Amino acid sequence: MKISLYDYLPRMNSGEVLLTVNMKVKDIDYLIEEKYGREFFAKDVQALADDNVKENIPNLYSIIGRDVPRKFACLSVRTDFNTADSCNCYGPIVLKVNKDAILSDTIIFNGDVQNIAYKLSQVDNPSEWVEIHTLGEPDLYNSLKRISENGQPENGRLPRIIGIYFEARLHRALKITDIEEILIPKNEKALYELLEEKLRNYVDSP
Repeated sequence: MKISLYDYLPRMNSGEVLLTVNMKVKDIDYLIEEKYGREFFAKDVQALADDNVKENIPNLYSIIGRDVPRKFACLSVRTDFNTADSCNCYGPIVLKVNKDAILSDTIIFNGDVQNIAYKLSQVDNPSEWVEIHTLGEPDLYNSLKRISENGQPENGRLPRIIGIYFEARLHRALKITDIEEILIPKNEKALYELLEEKLRNYVDSP
């Protein structure tokens, strides 16, 4: 794993699928501090007044035939046709995730999972509104592109992207060993040096 400074995230190439996590500075400690279990995971919280997360998320997982995971991490799926730059609001640190490390534990949804779950509670044909994929699929890029194009006004087909980015869910906590590279904004050199020291201590710890 390496740490790099960046001015802006690299442009994605056609056919490339990248998974990232945007993180606040303080949240890095969850991955490397023993007192936090050296793991990072998320929680679904109510975003809309009529969004019953406790019912909608289990309903979504029932429709796709999966069990709701006890712990999970939310990953952004970045491609040349959907860069998921909207996720940058979650923090300036960008973790590039090693897809091989999470291959068997990850599902890619046709949008933001909470938005999908809410949408399914509003429609009569919920199974037509959701589509999932896995990282091991040979044609993953084109499958996601098809879903993205389905939502364009001239198409209007289902399933389409729900929300503004594709979310992958890692059905366990995220570990530092899942990370391929940590990207730090170039104007945060002090943070870069602090993180280098933290990671050295992590590596040196028993």
